[in-house]
Formats: sequence, C-alpha cells, structure tokens
Amino acid sequence: MRTPDGVSYTEQVDVFSTWAYVRQQYLNEIASTAGTTLKDTITFVIRYDQPQEIDTSMAIKWNGAVYQIVKANPDLANKQWTTLIVRKQ
Repeated sequence: MRTPDGVSYTEQVDVFSTWAYVRQQYLNEIASTAGTTLKDTITFVIRYDQPQEIDTSMAIKWNGAVYQIVKANPDLANKQWTTLIVRKQ
C-alpha cells in the first residue's frame, strides 16, 4: 500500500485463525542451532488444510508477540500437518 505521499507501507490484516501445537525445543536442539539461521526459532504444527495457502510473507500472532514465518513445510504425502518455523519479530 502507499500513503498519499507515495511512501510504501504494509498493513497487518488477520487472514484466519487456526489450532496449533507449539513444539518446544530441547536443550540439545537449541545448542545445535546456535549460530545458524534456525537460531531463536519456534516450531508451530498446524492442520494441512487451511483456508489460505501459507507463505513466508505471513506472520503469526501468539501470546501477544508477532512471529515471522521463516519456512513452511507442508506434509505433501499424508496431507495432515504443516510445520511452520517462525522467528519472533
């Protein structure tokens, strides 16, 4: 979107809400991701079939914080779950 002055900006809009399982990392996983692109990430597991396709331009609001989607891994074989790797903004 653009302001009347022509400056670009993004507006957050709620797309949908869904059930999610928040997978906590074990200590060895936290240590192994230190210094990598997965540092400080959280994993959300949601149902595969959602009202809209998930992509990395989306964010998740959870517990009063906003998390940017780093990677979405859909279960293409069984079509049961999609795993979302997210990082707090």
